[in-house]
Order: sequence, then structure tokens, then C-alpha cells
Amino acid sequence: MKEYKFDSKIYASEVGKGGAYVIFPYDVREEFGKGRVKVHATFDGVDYDGSIVNMGVKNEDGSICYILGIRKDIRKEIGKDIGDVVLYMNKGTVKWFNAEKGFGFITGEDGNDVFAHFSAIQGEGFKSLDEGQAVTFDVEEGQRGLQASNIVKD
Repeated sequence: MKEYKFDSKIYASEVGKGGAYVIFPYDVREEFGKGRVKVHATFDGVDYDGSIVNMGVKNEDGSICYILGIRKDIRKEIGKDIGDVVLYMNKGTVKWFNAEKGFGFITGEDGNDVFAHFSAIQGEGFKSLDEGQAVTFDVEEGQRGLQASNIVKD
């Protein structure tokens, strides 16, 4: 699973009134094997559930540009609008976590599992996760493959 964390400028939609979107800087077909993907993510820490889609927009090199709509209520909550930059981050669900051993797995938005160690959980006190709990996280290369880092409980 790749790390889907990036900054993106907010662009005005040319269709409808007041719509906006950010560009997903990856080839969705190559990453997920299909052209439309449902995601659970955050924009500047505010939850977003929607889809990455191709709306006929092209990148400068002529390749397909995939986008995520960013609703007005989210823009209002984060205090940003057209032309501003937002941070997009992965969201996932805890598949299982063994508090005694201090590790488990998170299922990411692409359906793949990523190793999670208690030391990557942000916050104070006892660090554990509950099965089915929603989290936001980064992905990095660990000693034995990909693992979650900067895990934040939602």
C-alpha cells in the first residue's frame, strides 16, 4: 500500500456553481485497477467520504487527471477556498490489534492491510487500538515491509 498523503491546491469546478475539487496525483487505474474508487480520508483533518473520479479533466502531459470533490461544508470548516492548499491523508479501519503484544493491522482505503505498532500511535497514555476503529495514518517502509506511522484515532 502506498502512502496517499499529499498537499493539493483547491480548484474551481467548471460544472455547476460553487463546486471545487483537488487533484489526486496518482493513476487510479494503475493503483487500484479501476477508474473510480471510494475513499475514506481527511482534508486538513476533516473527514471526507467520497470517490476519486475522472471527470474528463486532463493533466498538462495529456494523461487522465483524477479528482476528488471537496464540499463547501468541508472548505468552510477548514477555512479554505479556491486557490488554497489542503492536506489529504489516508484513512483506514483497525482490522485487529493485540494490546498485550502491541501490534496489529490497519486496512487502508485500497483494501490492503498495513502493519501497525503501538509506538506509531499518537497521543498520551496507554497506546492501543480497537477492532473496527477509524484511524488516519501515514505509510512508510519498515524492517519487514510497509507499516503505519503517525496513527491518529478518529
